[in-house]
Amino acid sequence: MDTQCLPASDWLAQPRVASSGRGREGSPASYLGKGLVMATTTMKVDDSAARRRHRALRQRTAVLQALGVALVALLLVSGCSAGRNAQTSQEVPAIPGVDADAGPIALRDLLIPFRKGGYPAGSNVPLVVRVFSTAELPVQLSQVAPGANGTMTVQAQRISLRQPGAAAGSDGPPTSLVVPAGGYLLLVPGSGPYLVAEHITAALPYTASVPVRFSFSTGDSVQIDVPMAPPTYPVTSGSQVGPSPPPATPPSS
Repeated sequence: MDTQCLPASDWLAQPRVASSGRGREGSPASYLGKGLVMATTTMKVDDSAARRRHRALRQRTAVLQALGVALVALLLVSGCSAGRNAQTSQEVPAIPGVDADAGPIALRDLLIPFRKGGYPAGSNVPLVVRVFSTAELPVQLSQVAPGANGTMTVQAQRISLRQPGAAAGSDGPPTSLVVPAGGYLLLVPGSGPYLVAEHITAALPYTASVPVRFSFSTGDSVQIDVPMAPPTYPVTSGSQVGPSPPPATPPSS
């Protein structure tokens, strides 16, 4: 094949294709551009995958840290609970009696002195009653009577007030009792006047209680099922009547 030679002036005069920056197909510039695009795409893919792996790693780390903290807290709570149970399992409760509120009056730690074998039917059962008042005026204990019968309760024929050293049969109604304004009234056997549930209608075992209804001059009243105290709980008291700070559990409003 003959090769046609053109003069330099004719060759320069031929129309030229404007350069687009990407180069013509098949030219070194086009291959270089494709390589750069592929390399850039690969770098973007690799960078996105790395970010996803880093995010997943951070999430797993956070979950493991949270689980570790929860496990440590659970172990600490379990250890403390075990210690408390081991320490208090042989302790007598500080206040084994029952509490109730009647307006500004708070009845606290009501119970029956423990008696081995319980109280036989027809006997008189002493009651331990502690009354606190937040009223601005004295409050009279207007009536104390047997309460309604319930589950595991033994009723009495009446509730009377017994004075220390008084002759048998001289017990009277407890209507003369007054709680001082902002003070207290303690009715505890062996420490002064106290209440007695007379002639219980059935035997009173350790697991049963005596229902008693208290009414006050404020118009408030409440029924309490008075239980028997534990064998090791002492029934003692200080002064019978006087001013006092509010009880540990204040009356509900």
